[in-house]
Amino acid sequence: MEQTLENGIADNLLHNIFNDLSVGLELYDKDGLMIDVNYSRLRSMGIKDKKDILGYNLFNYTSFSDEIKEQVRKGETVRFMAKYNFDDVRHLFPTNLSGIKFFEITVSFVHNEKSEITNYMVISQDVTERVLWQNKYDNLYEEAVRSKKRTP
Repeated sequence: MEQTLENGIADNLLHNIFNDLSVGLELYDKDGLMIDVNYSRLRSMGIKDKKDILGYNLFNYTSFSDEIKEQVRKGETVRFMAKYNFDDVRHLFPTNLSGIKFFEITVSFVHNEKSEITNYMVISQDVTERVLWQNKYDNLYEEAVRSKKRTP
């Protein structure tokens, strides 16, 4: 009984962490089909209901290059920056967003005792404000350097 109670508490804790984490989480089965997604990811993508995206295939992401998809298939953890143009991806899933957002994405794995991949985990963080600020800073810096070169 004690073992079952402990497992139940652990399951509830993991469920709460998954759903309440401030970063986006997507869980895929071994074939790459989405089986769960947390509320942070839904909000960041402008999606109202899980059912609108569950079943989506990880390997159909347009933001994943062929190289990234190949690394994931090989079981390598990958980290990269993705640019989403919501006006272009609206045909893939129902979103209430438009324009561009940037996400830092990590694709990781869950393995069984035989080291076989049982699930894919996608962790995403909306970094749009940081990217836009960095671009603005870089442009101001470049303009200052150009102005300095023009001044005798």
